[in-house]
Amino acid sequence: MATRETEVQFPSLSAPPVTLVGRLHTPDGVAGGLPAVVLCHPQPLVTDMDDPLTARVARDLAAAGMAALRFNLRGVLPSGGESTDGRLEPLDVAGAVTWLLAQPAVDGARLALVGHAFGAWVALAYAAVDTRVGTVVAVSPPHFRLTPGFAATLDRPKLIVLGDDDEVSPQFKVEQWLQTIPGARGLSVIPDAQHLLRGREDAAAAIIVGYLTRWAGTP
Repeated sequence: MATRETEVQFPSLSAPPVTLVGRLHTPDGVAGGLPAVVLCHPQPLVTDMDDPLTARVARDLAAAGMAALRFNLRGVLPSGGESTDGRLEPLDVAGAVTWLLAQPAVDGARLALVGHAFGAWVALAYAAVDTRVGTVVAVSPPHFRLTPGFAATLDRPKLIVLGDDDEVSPQFKVEQWLQTIPGARGLSVIPDAQHLLRGREDAAAAIIVGYLTRWAGTP
């Protein structure tokens, strides 16, 4: 399916708001009813929305018939503000969700979040307080941020994606946390892959897009 990519700006929901810069990926020729996906990139100090996996998944989601918004978190140029190590970044996700759901072509009843590494933690933290989020795909969530009780109210479906050689989030530690979380949950492990899944983007994107396609009920 042919797609288009549009540069966008929107405010965070913090006070004062921070201007965030992103790119919206949509399929061509579809007037409405698009499932919506917000993507959160890995560590702000070293990556941005052009992270290879984040960009790949956004494009593949649009080709699969969804509206996908990737954006730079606060403190990652050209977005404004300063990084806060997770304290205010969930409010950036809130701004992205609010903006995306306001787009006329989007189906607000089908909203998903995808986050990678630091972005996975941010996505999980935000989804736990916004019931409009129907599902979360958390790729390589940092286990040291998965503290007892984290996301304990997130009873909606979620998928965890890990590399089998993740040097930051060992599978057994993530599994221990996952067992404490309510609701439907799945774990997909990619062989020969580390934390940022460099060189394994094809495999990871296929898992993420396949899961979201099934969840959204798109052809």
